Amino acid sequence: MWGSNWGPDYARFWLHPFTAHAVEPMALTPDRPDVKPMWRALAMERSVARYREASAAMFAARTRPRCFLRATVCDYSNIPSPRHARPWAAMQAVVAFHAARPAASAASPRQSSSAASASPGSDGAGLLRVVLANRTGRRRLLDLEALVAECDGWRPPSPHAAVRVRCVSHNFGVGLVASLPVIADSDVMVTPHGADMVNAFALHRGSSVLEVMPVHRAGCPCQMYKELLSSEGGGPPAVLHYQLRTKNRSMAVAGEGKVGYNMDLRLPWPALRRALLQVLAVGGRADNYQYTTFAY
Repeated sequence: MWGSNWGPDYARFWLHPFTAHAVEPMALTPDRPDVKPMWRALAMERSVARYREASAAMFAARTRPRCFLRATVCDYSNIPSPRHARPWAAMQAVVAFHAARPAASAASPRQSSSAASASPGSDGAGLLRVVLANRTGRRRLLDLEALVAECDGWRPPSPHAAVRVRCVSHNFGVGLVASLPVIADSDVMVTPHGADMVNAFALHRGSSVLEVMPVHRAGCPCQMYKELLSSEGGGPPAVLHYQLRTKNRSMAVAGEGKVGYNMDLRLPWPALRRALLQVLAVGGRADNYQYTTFAY
């Protein structure tokens, strides 16, 4: 498996929680400033040579043997559907391992205070904890600060008037482990479509994720996270997923002068508010949930 030395060693980070045996990468990706990522470097023979030399140097510096006496290769080609996978349970195991705590159990899931008390007709006071992704690269939410302020000052109408809403922003680019305290303290994650969506699998059962879709969607794997979040072993989803979409091109701004899929986004507060009202109505219960797209 590919590893890296510009982030965590991904081979160990993702696989070691599932095995008692040592996990070793079969190649390492050199530092970003030195060599382009492998999927780009393949197009340039000179870059491939630099990659190979740098990787060999890193292996030579290791005290462990470079050669593998035996390797196991998993073949998933005859699995007809991703519904056989359990991405949420797998992420919960990874999170538990790196946070040094017991993994979430499918039989006895954690239920948030807000999921229990924010449901329709509830008389108890609840707290709905919302985190908005503060992206620093592509597909940023340009009105993030205003959204957080509106959200944090929002008082839901009846029958959820007793529910308090707390909203914060967070840069998930600091990594999964560093983000775990924020994720553990969140019931709703709001993030533009992109790699930050992976953090949604670390949310507790009954939480919700609101995926803000690009305005220009040519080449967009727009259904990828929807399918992954609904494929928990064929059972009900653990994290309830919604999308916010618009065809209004004025909601997209070219951050680097480029028009297309990676443009920055504006998300009006009324659109987010409608989605949060749906989250409150569902109350974190899978039997109340139906996938919904919120147009604005």
